[in-house]
Amino acid sequence: MLQRLPFRVVIFDLDGTLIDSITDVANAVNLVLANAGLAPIEGDLRNSLLGEGSRARIQKAFELRGRVLNDSDLTQRTDEFMRYYAANQTGHTTPFEGAAAALEWLSQAGIQAAVCTNKDEKAARSILTKLQLMPLIADVAGADTFGVQKPHPDHILKLLSRMGIAANEAFFVGDSIHDVQAARNAGVTVAAVTWGYSLRPVSELGADYVLEKFSDLMNVGTTIT
Repeated sequence: MLQRLPFRVVIFDLDGTLIDSITDVANAVNLVLANAGLAPIEGDLRNSLLGEGSRARIQKAFELRGRVLNDSDLTQRTDEFMRYYAANQTGHTTPFEGAAAALEWLSQAGIQAAVCTNKDEKAARSILTKLQLMPLIADVAGADTFGVQKPHPDHILKLLSRMGIAANEAFFVGDSIHDVQAARNAGVTVAAVTWGYSLRPVSELGADYVLEKFSDLMNVGTTIT
């Protein structure tokens, strides 16, 4: 797998790419909203809660319910979300079909796997460990790891620097516009997956490749968009 491509590492986004976590994230958000006397976020609107990190998530959830939080209240509500989420990170969360096999294939091909996520690093590592994926992951960069987060290119570039890998030796896989923008700005080849949480068709995100299943990585040279 991928032996013919000049990549030393494949970097994955987490939520919506490696793992299906929307239910646990939304449940924690909805507990915070309930404590504020507000209605839950349900249906497709839940997808808008992923991708930008916890603070932006809570801000958006309250805005969807017609309330704008000041900075102090936003910090308090974000901390509240983090406590709820930490207590139940994987109640409904599972790897997407084919994720574990793809990580195994990469390992067998001598290509490292890493994760770059707008989750905090501790939470990301905890979830990957609970889902038994962490042994196949060489490194993890969260929103708090380098003080920047996607779509800022340094989220990817500083992870690569820590791993001793150049941008042209990396391949990024994600599900959102933030993933594609970060990879583009970092000079990293990028694929967008169709099974994630993007509110826009992934064919419109501007990725180099579109993956309909994890096994498409094996044929990435023939799926260029």
